[in-house]
Amino acid sequence: MTIFATGSGIEDVSTPTRPLAMAMSLPTSLGATSNFPLGIGGNAERLLYVSSSMIPSWTANSVQVMRMCEAFQARGLKVTLVARRPGRGMPSRDPSSAYGLRSSVRLVYCRWPRIRGVGGIHYATSILRWIRRSEQSFERIYGRDVYGLSALGNLGIPLIYEAHALPTSPIRRMLERRLFALPNFERLVVISDALLRDYLGRFPELVHREIVVARDGAPLDVGVRPGITTLPEHWPGHRGRIQVG
Repeated sequence: MTIFATGSGIEDVSTPTRPLAMAMSLPTSLGATSNFPLGIGGNAERLLYVSSSMIPSWTANSVQVMRMCEAFQARGLKVTLVARRPGRGMPSRDPSSAYGLRSSVRLVYCRWPRIRGVGGIHYATSILRWIRRSEQSFERIYGRDVYGLSALGNLGIPLIYEAHALPTSPIRRMLERRLFALPNFERLVVISDALLRDYLGRFPELVHREIVVARDGAPLDVGVRPGITTLPEHWPGHRGRIQVG
């Protein structure tokens, strides 16, 4: 086991139909940057980021996902983000500008039906159908959505999974165990030392895998970015401060 630790075009397809390459600057769960070896970057590598976030939305995970895409692109990657279409009441402006990003992120929407126990599976198969129809090819897949990553596992593309908590349901435990057993599974990213210990306790097979500890944080410059200062008045906290917890 190897452990590393650290301190806009939009396409809508939501209708039914091992060596480490370099040190990577990557935002962690709330968007801060940390330097750690991730094995991603450079030479215009095409990266598919699989998220289950609604983009745009008021959720903290949507902020993190968009800031991570920005950081990946700053390192020379060509990023395509898969996300869920936002609910009613969300702004219709370009998502990249809505989050105050310096670069536009290519966004693909896939459908997540609001049916308990079915939505995640349908979303994952929608992603798989889209990538099979698409003329694009990707050199690496990164994501937090275990359903989506599992659906793409048999494509043979290197996978990196970012975990923020241990799986709590039997199906998620099964999917993560299968994901970790794939020959193209590259590494696991966790957000704390405690979660690292929990994963090694729950999945002892990870002792043979590379693991990155990328701790939670928040960006220091978020308050001065265009588009970030105009937050809705009903958000808790002080004016001019993002309250994402």
